[in-house]
Amino acid sequence: MTSSSLIHPTDGPGRVLHVTPESAGWDHVEFGVVEVNPGAPWSGASAGRETAIVPLAGEGRVVAGDGDMEVELSRDSVFTQMASIVYLPPGTPYRIESDAGLQASVGSAPAEGRYPVRVFEPSEMRIEIRGGGQAYRQVVHSLSHPLPAERLILYEVYVPRGTWRPRG
Repeated sequence: MTSSSLIHPTDGPGRVLHVTPESAGWDHVEFGVVEVNPGAPWSGASAGRETAIVPLAGEGRVVAGDGDMEVELSRDSVFTQMASIVYLPPGTPYRIESDAGLQASVGSAPAEGRYPVRVFEPSEMRIEIRGGGQAYRQVVHSLSHPLPAERLILYEVYVPRGTWRPRG
């Protein structure tokens, strides 16, 4: 990645990465990674956009709405376990808090608000194996059909050790 890349780390406390449709030349998706530390919560609300919060590593909680819903999230690593995902309809205020430290991704896409606040559990997510040999991949459909969202689609792809090679 060169310094002229459209996707690069963000300066400032809390936000590690922030990619907007404008900064990346995309039509719809906004994506970011936030670091939440004790005493330094992260909050937001996206009018006209559905939002998904996915823990990447650490422990914390998401408080949605006016405190109507509080969800504990934890994950050792994206490489060792699947995670629960918090889904928020457009305009829902949220706050991510942590007593021990949490890194989370926050993604959003335009939506009308057809679905309520919800937690998607790993047991609801479809898993499939694609390819074979050196092209073997495990694809986790973290938020995709039949799980209800308007536009936002999330996948995690695991590439087992030894099944990838750098180009060059």
